[in-house]
Amino acid sequence: TERVDRSGDVVVPIDRAEVAAAVRHLVEDMGIDALAVSFLWSFRNPDHEELVRQVTAQLYPDLPVTLSSVAYPAIREYERTNTAVIDAFIAPGVRRYVEDVQRFYREHGFAGALRMVHSMGGVATPDEVVNAPVSLINSGPVAGYVGAMKFGEVVGRANIITADVGGTSFDAGIISEGRVGLRHRTSIKAKGHPSPGYLTGLSMLDVSAIGTGGGSIGWIDERGTIQVGPHSAGSRPGPVCFGLGGTDPTLTDASVVLGLLDPDNFLGGRQRLDARRAAEVIREQLAAPLGLESEHHAAAAMYRLAVVGMANNVRSVSIERGHDPRDFSLFSYGGAGGLFLAAVCDEASVGEMLVPQNCAVFSAFGALMSDYRQTALRGIHWFVGTDHLAVAKVVEELEQEALDLADRAGFEPGEVVLERSGDLHFAGQSTELPVPLPAGAVDERYGGAVDAAFRREYAREFGENSVWTGSPVELTAIRVTAVVPSRAYRPGADAAAGMDGAAPAEPTTRRVFSPTRLEWADWHVYQRVDLRPGMTIHGPVIIESSDTTVVAHEDHEVTVDEIHNIVITHAASRSED
Repeated sequence: TERVDRSGDVVVPIDRAEVAAAVRHLVEDMGIDALAVSFLWSFRNPDHEELVRQVTAQLYPDLPVTLSSVAYPAIREYERTNTAVIDAFIAPGVRRYVEDVQRFYREHGFAGALRMVHSMGGVATPDEVVNAPVSLINSGPVAGYVGAMKFGEVVGRANIITADVGGTSFDAGIISEGRVGLRHRTSIKAKGHPSPGYLTGLSMLDVSAIGTGGGSIGWIDERGTIQVGPHSAGSRPGPVCFGLGGTDPTLTDASVVLGLLDPDNFLGGRQRLDARRAAEVIREQLAAPLGLESEHHAAAAMYRLAVVGMANNVRSVSIERGHDPRDFSLFSYGGAGGLFLAAVCDEASVGEMLVPQNCAVFSAFGALMSDYRQTALRGIHWFVGTDHLAVAKVVEELEQEALDLADRAGFEPGEVVLERSGDLHFAGQSTELPVPLPAGAVDERYGGAVDAAFRREYAREFGENSVWTGSPVELTAIRVTAVVPSRAYRPGADAAAGMDGAAPAEPTTRRVFSPTRLEWADWHVYQRVDLRPGMTIHGPVIIESSDTTVVAHEDHEVTVDEIHNIVITHAASRSED
């Protein structure tokens, strides 16, 4: 029994004895493993939630407790409650996992500092992860995303579309003007949930995923049309050509049938692929039922369908968010990306594609390059341009809170960079747009700078004519993020210097059934270890390495930059430039 009003004033005080009785009932009678606490308007005044945590800690010191006023200290009770509940739900498992990881490294003599990637595009300490387990949700694609941004800084690309293609999915994201895209108030998908998922207050990198990868299965729908994915053969049993018991045709099988993958040189020769069985399965399950000319035509159809699906995903993170893909470079990583993404660039009108070294394990490099990032958040109600003193006070408090977070993580104040952002909307709107807030003093001129930043971002996101004229702008939340740049690894630090322009090593040739021209031709095949900065190669061409295969089609031009990225462009677009 308690109540705090919208101003943060206590209307009905909370009773410690009642809290103790409720917690004992939950633990001893209901057997809970973790506790979530969410009271109305607690983000205005968290004292009642804090009292519940204090009482619980006295009674059951090992019970994980999540407070909504900590998990998401901003308006919207529904999202705040969902965030707290999900955090509490995964807390026991995350705590055990982190303890196991720390024990493993300790027992094996690791003397460095352990960091874990979180969903906002940075790393955190183990203690920070245990205190906010929900921050790990959807953190899987994050490291590669950040790695692409870091590589872009080195090679002079500020506008990047990230493209991570593995065995089961294709994750795409956007980096605009050197800034990663963040989504706030995100939905967490759940099996059987009737909607897009549980709406939360979580902030995470804006990555769009579709079920298209090397293991995606080709099948015939009720209309008699070939489809690819979203179901996948996974790693076990995997594609038919792996010989591990797979029975359904996958994109990897199609790539073998087309000649894009060398069955005798997969993974640098460590695994031999069964090309005959891959051809049989595609012929029996796709080509014959549809009356296609051969298994090669069915494999080409699978390939083109995958390319179109991936191109649509690229459009979803670019055009649909107000970005022109022609102004961007696509950054390819993941084991299967090199097979498809040059064709995806053509389909989605992206100007060029970059493929880093070791792209199959590129996310590991991205983790090394990820900065320490922790955010202090506060809900606020401010009509932009009115009294700035309230905003100045909140910004000052949040900046100190962010510095304190970095201090507890072991960083010196001089290492920390503070970044501001806010959630804004036109008065009367129900959803906000995240916008970087200006640095510097929060004085009487600050409102004008915030208003201009919001209207500029709104016009880019929704179009110039969508900006409301004469309507006040409201700020509903402020974030201050403490950033400590990583010094663990620098892109290109291990690459040979110089752009010597030397002629490439002599290629071999392989018979390939072109998935775009539907005809056989001899394609050049290069080994990536033979490529040197400054080289130029004309497609069609296949470039093989021990961890991936890169395909450049007819009319593509391939160069190698100063840190050994492969750069693929369309020859026609280069001549137009």
